[in-house]
Amino acid sequence: VGYRFVLTRHRPVMDGAFHLPKRGDIDPALLGGSAIFGIGWGIAGFCPGGAIPALGTGRADVFLFMSALIAGILLAKAVRRSRKLSPAE
Repeated sequence: VGYRFVLTRHRPVMDGAFHLPKRGDIDPALLGGSAIFGIGWGIAGFCPGGAIPALGTGRADVFLFMSALIAGILLAKAVRRSRKLSPAE
């Protein structure tokens, strides 16, 4: 509903143009990433967006979750970078 309302505007309020995804295909990386995200969310009991303000509670499990989240992001970037640097087969 929100997209239909917002996209009737000529441009966003705080940007010159809308930046919408151009790809619509479903590939193994998308499926794998979604599965890992869902499993991590289910195990930890935190959504990344909800965990950020939960850091203010000072609970150790929130800090552990955010640390694991950041480590996962960095690991994924490193894997992507290493795949780009490896010679094509």
